[in-house]
Amino acid sequence: MQPKIDLHMHTTCSDGTDSVEALVNKIVKGGFTHFSITDHATIDACFEVEKYKKELNGIKFYNGTEVSCEHGMLDDLHLLGYGFDKNAKPMLDMSEKAKSYRKQRARKMFEHLENKHNIKVPKHYQDAILDIPTVGSPHVGRVLIEMGFGDTLSEVIPKYLQGIKVTELKINLLEAINTIKTCGGIASLAHPIRIMKGFNYTHKDIDLLVGELKPLGLDGIEIYNCNQSKSDIEEFITIANKYKLIMTGGSDYHGKNKPVSLGMLSSDGTQADPNLLEEFFEKVKPAF
Repeated sequence: MQPKIDLHMHTTCSDGTDSVEALVNKIVKGGFTHFSITDHATIDACFEVEKYKKELNGIKFYNGTEVSCEHGMLDDLHLLGYGFDKNAKPMLDMSEKAKSYRKQRARKMFEHLENKHNIKVPKHYQDAILDIPTVGSPHVGRVLIEMGFGDTLSEVIPKYLQGIKVTELKINLLEAINTIKTCGGIASLAHPIRIMKGFNYTHKDIDLLVGELKPLGLDGIEIYNCNQSKSDIEEFITIANKYKLIMTGGSDYHGKNKPVSLGMLSSDGTQADPNLLEEFFEKVKPAF
């Protein structure tokens, strides 16, 4: 049986629109063999998914999370953690710290909207958003849509929520790497193409960045992602081989919040080679 893999997806535990139960149903119906839920700043889904072990019926699940980090002059690097002990105190503590940072960033978004765009978000909306355990820009974006400032997240987020500098409200990258590894997991650099677009980097710049992060404990790099083309994938495979990194891959599925389907591991239809992900399955222990 050919493996069907997706190691990067989000639920309503963070900024996705599918509940864990709904996502599990899609995983089963979609014929997936291996998956991980990598919600932002939380590992809540790693606990909730256990309720559906019977329905998953042998499909391999890997504990996962995605951590927003800062490193030097880079204020928005995302790190994927896999295979950690979800009950380990350092993981739980980092998750709570990241959740707190996200609430503080949401408050910064409200201030930004009022100061830069003269948009005062009503208190009942602010309270509702701050009640969300792991709040993100899509939650604020949906409020802007309800208030009539646009029709889609892809319209309102770039228009109203970009340019908010909150480096002090991100987890330090080295702290995140050390926490994940201390708790038995591996740390993989998420969607390097996003780093290229966000910081005007080239593939060579990613090579240099990875060369800097490898000695700090980086274990892997996400070679397959919904925004990465065949040529990008080839470049990232070369970088992974150069630095002896574990290769990972996932769609970055967010449900209705992003026009991406489960299992979409490239931007141009390039199919993932399961053999390239074999080291991940050899070194990362599934939760079940």
